[in-house]
Amino acid sequence: MIYRRRKGKGAELLPPADAVVNPKRKDSRYPFRDICGGLVAYKLVQVLYEAFGVPEEEWLELMEFAAIATVGDVMRLQDENRIIVKEGLKRLGRTSNIGLRKLIEKNNLSADRITAYHIGFVIGPCLNAGGRLMTAKLALSLLLCRDEEEADRMAAELKELNDRRKDMTQEGIDQASALVEERCQKDLVLVVFLPDCHESLAGIVGRASQGAV
Repeated sequence: MIYRRRKGKGAELLPPADAVVNPKRKDSRYPFRDICGGLVAYKLVQVLYEAFGVPEEEWLELMEFAAIATVGDVMRLQDENRIIVKEGLKRLGRTSNIGLRKLIEKNNLSADRITAYHIGFVIGPCLNAGGRLMTAKLALSLLLCRDEEEADRMAAELKELNDRRKDMTQEGIDQASALVEERCQKDLVLVVFLPDCHESLAGIVGRASQGAV
């Protein structure tokens, strides 16, 4: 992509576009800059819906997804983020989204007791697992699904992928820790190569291994 530089003091590189929606822009007037990309998209949807006269409840129904994105991206639960997550959790408890309901069921969670913890460590990782090990289209298809049986199948597949991802991650951590213990205990800088480690798990294994050795 070709970038252009805005002119003037404090100039920054921006893509050649009619609009660049980013609260972290130097010239942004948005009151709270620490929101994730998913919430930026949600706020854009809100503005477009209002501009085209779409009923308010239709964009409010999407707030559960904004909450999942906020927690999943490990954003600080302050200011607007806190409000979005608090309201999103309420709506998640009574969600009409078949895919989310099935994912909650497959993980043996109670819909009316979902917390930020469950999003960060259960629901979010399941939605992420498809993109890490197979394709992100699986999670998207689940959230767009209107068929109970098909949603049930996809939710089960995502849970299975996430369980496999956890096993693969732990296996990588164990292998890396064993190599360090065996060969590199006295080294100040460690570079461990695991040829069979899945590329999407390398970062997770590396971070976890730092705390394990």
